[in-house]
Amino acid sequence: MAQYDGSLRIVTKIITRDAEESLSSLEYTIKKSAKYIDSLRQKMDALRDVKTPTKEYQNLEKQLLGTLDKIERLEESHRYF
Repeated sequence: MAQYDGSLRIVTKIITRDAEESLSSLEYTIKKSAKYIDSLRQKMDALRDVKTPTKEYQNLEKQLLGTLDKIERLEESHRYF
């Protein structure tokens, strides 16, 4: 059998610099997206309490206010009797 005359060396160092940069970029993007989502959620919460009346609702509201005004006037006229 032949004698071994050399040695083989294997470098097992893993280069993680590219992976770290990619993860850092991904983390930045996620944080930026989270801030954007929070701002949208705040806007949605603000709009949740805003009511946009329809035309029919506005007409009914006018009728109701007119009727309430008539009732008040009738009550005023009956107080003197």
